[in-house]
Amino acid sequence: MEGWLPPKPPGSDDDTEEDQVPTDYTAPPESLWAQPPPPQAPPPPQAPPPPPVDLPPPHHPQSQGTLPPPPQPAYRPAQPGNGAAVGALVCSLLALGLLVTFVAILFPVTAILAIVGMVLGRKGMKRVDRGETTQHRSLAKAGWVLGIIALVLSLLVAAILIAVLVADAEGFVDWLEEIDTETTGGGEFSTLIAILARS
Repeated sequence: MEGWLPPKPPGSDDDTEEDQVPTDYTAPPESLWAQPPPPQAPPPPQAPPPPPVDLPPPHHPQSQGTLPPPPQPAYRPAQPGNGAAVGALVCSLLALGLLVTFVAILFPVTAILAIVGMVLGRKGMKRVDRGETTQHRSLAKAGWVLGIIALVLSLLVAAILIAVLVADAEGFVDWLEEIDTETTGGGEFSTLIAILARS
């Protein structure tokens, strides 16, 4: 093998000039003896692959003669509202509010509103029970119950007012005029009072 051979140790028999290290020998530069750079950190672990998806067997429309059915939508369509339930609650609360604030003078109006609230409440509960919607069953039930309460109170107030009217018609008309002036400030219901006074 040709090329450079390492020097023989001193004291060997064949010490010729060819085998000795030359005196003008210089050591290689320090950069060659430097340690190699430290290894880089390993890359971060990768996320595990997603689980396999079970796909249905492929359809072959050519062999069956029909096309596969279209895929189902991924979203759920919005439920239809239940306006009857909301209307029932509004009508029943309005009937009770009018019954309390106007000292039962408007009992015919409150009775009508109470009946409308009861009908709408029943309709709203039936829509939920039939599966047309899943919204506002509790509002429909509340409107129905409050409608019953408002109707009973309206009828009770009507009976009391009729009994008072029959017993003391002149005092009843004076009472209505007094309430009309106090609550509205200008006697806005004077036409209603005049009609009641004539009967």
